[in-house]
Amino acid sequence: MSGGMTRFRPLAAVCFADIVGCTELSARDKEASLWAVDELQRLSRESVEAHGSRVVKFIGDGALRNRSILLRG
Repeated sequence: MSGGMTRFRPLAAVCFADIVGCTELSARDKEASLWAVDELQRLSRESVEAHGSRVVKFIGDGALRNRSILLRG
């Protein structure tokens, strides 16, 4: 690129986490399934804070997270 300007391009990492068997668990033990969902949300929040990403949304027993960075080149 002319003028000595550096080009950057965006890169995004996306993560979706889901609790396997949560529907079955909720049918057997509602308290346990609610605890598992709370734990997923807590751990997701801790993870995004530690890695500079963000929670896009929580969907039932799942969590959608992403992180965007700029790459030189």
